[in-house]
Amino acid sequence: MNEINKKILEIWKENFKNESGKHPCPIFYKKFTPEDKDKILFIGMNPSFKDEYVRGAITNSKVKVGFEDIYNWSAHDDEYINQINLLDSWAYQKNDNEKTQHSYFNKFEQLLPFENNDKKLAWNHIDLFFYRKTSQKDFKQMILEKGGKLNSFGEAQFKLSTRLIKELQPCLIVVVNAFASELIKEQINLGDSADWGITFDEDKGYDLLSWNECSKDVPIFFSSMLTGQRALDNHSFKRLQWHVKQALKDKNII
Repeated sequence: MNEINKKILEIWKENFKNESGKHPCPIFYKKFTPEDKDKILFIGMNPSFKDEYVRGAITNSKVKVGFEDIYNWSAHDDEYINQINLLDSWAYQKNDNEKTQHSYFNKFEQLLPFENNDKKLAWNHIDLFFYRKTSQKDFKQMILEKGGKLNSFGEAQFKLSTRLIKELQPCLIVVVNAFASELIKEQINLGDSADWGITFDEDKGYDLLSWNECSKDVPIFFSSMLTGQRALDNHSFKRLQWHVKQALKDKNII
C-alpha cells in the first residue's frame, strides 16, 4: 500500500473507528509514476456518491467488489484498494461514442481541445477531500467548524491533497469548484502553508501557484463547476477555455 493511501486510511480510522459500515470508503490513489507528472491537473471538491450510479458502475466495470464492500473499508487490503481504484477510474474511461462514462469528466475533454505534437493533452484529476457525498451542504458540515474554518477532519485531508499536488507536479491547474477555489486561496494564506504562494500576474491575467520544491510557477485557474446546476454558463466556459489555452502557450506546452 502506498504512503498516501496509508495516510487516508489513518484519517478514516481516527474519525470513524466506532462507525464501521456507516461511512463509504474514501477515494484512494494509485502510486504515481513519472508518466503521471507534468500534466494538466483538475481539482474538484469531493467525490459524489449516488447509489444508483455506483451500483451501475460496479456492474459495468466488472470489478471484484459489491456495493456493500464500499462500506467495508476497515477490512482493507491492497487488492481491495486496487478494485476501488478500478471502479473510480471507470468513470473517465471512454465509451463507444468517445465520451467518458461519467459526464463530469467530459467537460475536461471539452476544455482541452488543443493538441501537443498531434496528441491530445493529458490530464489528471484529484479531489481536495476524500469523503464520498453528493450534497455539498451536508459535506461542508463534516469538514468545517462553526466559524467556517476547516476542522481537524478537513484539515488532515487538505494537507494530504497538497502533497498530491506536489507529487504530480502539474504544468497547469484548473480548480473546478467555487468552494474548493476559495478554500485553496484561504489555506495557502495561513501560516502553516508558508511554503506555498499564489500571485496574480497582471500582464497575463491569471494566478500562479508556487511552492518550495517547485522550480517554476504553475498557472492555476479558480473556477466553479463545469457541470450541474451551478455550472459555468457557455460564455464563461469559452473564456476559461481561451485563457487556459493562452497559459499553455505561455508555458510552451502547445
